[in-house]
Amino acid sequence: MTEKHFKYQKPKDTSFYKLSLLTIFVLFGYIILREILSLIDRFDNRKMTMTVILSAIIISVIYIIRQIVFMRNEYDLVDREKEVIIDKNKGHIIIKTGTLEKLIRSENIQKVEIYESWTAAYPLGFFNYVKLLLKNGESIVITGFTLPLLDYELSFLLNGIKKIKFKRFINRLKINNPHENIC
Repeated sequence: MTEKHFKYQKPKDTSFYKLSLLTIFVLFGYIILREILSLIDRFDNRKMTMTVILSAIIISVIYIIRQIVFMRNEYDLVDREKEVIIDKNKGHIIIKTGTLEKLIRSENIQKVEIYESWTAAYPLGFFNYVKLLLKNGESIVITGFTLPLLDYELSFLLNGIKKIKFKRFINRLKINNPHENIC
């Protein structure tokens, strides 16, 4: 069998990130409120410096967790019910989304944008996607939650096609039209 089938795998720990975001936000708010009230009663430079440093660290953690939650929602919207069938012998891939099906050959692809994360560490290392820009003006986005090894699995299809790689820390989807990813 020369075909490989890949289906979207929704991350199971999204609710954990939502709950941890809420918990950290509430605890942080309580701690900072207490520190500000104590500084009003009796000002201390060291205490103020520690409060600012702690606030910066916690705000950074809240920002990253918030971005993870947003990215998971975006990736879910793009790849929900998506299935990719790769047939190396016939030299094409089939992308199914619900009842829609799109056959793609390398001659249909104008260029490819590959978005990778700076870090390979969990969870940010899993937010990778590829954007196939077709000659007819369509573009198709496939995330790493559907096709885990994007470059490797699509290498036979992308030979000789212009590839542009982007590496970012926070790998939000770059989609101009919300319906452009539907095949």
